[in-house]
Amino acid sequence: MKASSLLAVAAVAVTSTEACARYKNCWCERSAFTFEGKLSDNIPWDDFTQAACGKMSGTPGWYLDPPKYKECYRHKKYFMALKPSKALNNCDWTQACKDAAGPDVEGTVTGWCREKIGS
Repeated sequence: MKASSLLAVAAVAVTSTEACARYKNCWCERSAFTFEGKLSDNIPWDDFTQAACGKMSGTPGWYLDPPKYKECYRHKKYFMALKPSKALNNCDWTQACKDAAGPDVEGTVTGWCREKIGS
């Protein structure tokens, strides 16, 4: 019984530590809000992305594959294996998007990322 409990705790610990990862490109999206006269979801929001990018020391740019929207780039790979690469942590990014939106924003705000990098 104790071995199975330890195994369950270990599985949860591994899952929770892998929930956050590092990515090269991220952007902010809004959902469940009125946009262009209708209830909308998953709309990339450039103003929030721009603000979050500045907070995360990234470089803002445009993702040109339709639809066109702003995203944030941050990646620097070090040659020494002891120093980890600099990139955008998706958990920190989502919080930066929420902070950029402020407490009174209509709907929900989240962060999305692409181009995951290895550890």
